[in-house]
Amino acid sequence: MITLEIKFRNIQLNREEQNLATGAHTREVLREKFQKTLATKPQYTTFSQFVLDESVLRRMISKYSEQLIYQPLNEIRFCGQARGQAF
Repeated sequence: MITLEIKFRNIQLNREEQNLATGAHTREVLREKFQKTLATKPQYTTFSQFVLDESVLRRMISKYSEQLIYQPLNEIRFCGQARGQAF
């Protein structure tokens, strides 16, 4: 069984932060400043948590992700192995 937890956060940006975000899109220096600004904002809040059978998750990934990525389970395994985690 696999436990999935869905988290979210809603960030309100003032005018200065919006301008910083726009500039951060193209400039590395502004990107670092914007990331520091985001770090001071409220963190993620848990929206939902549920337990899922691994076979159901595999089917969902295979059925829906292959529309975007060829062989998504292999991609997940590769990323997990690179981080020292197993799937």
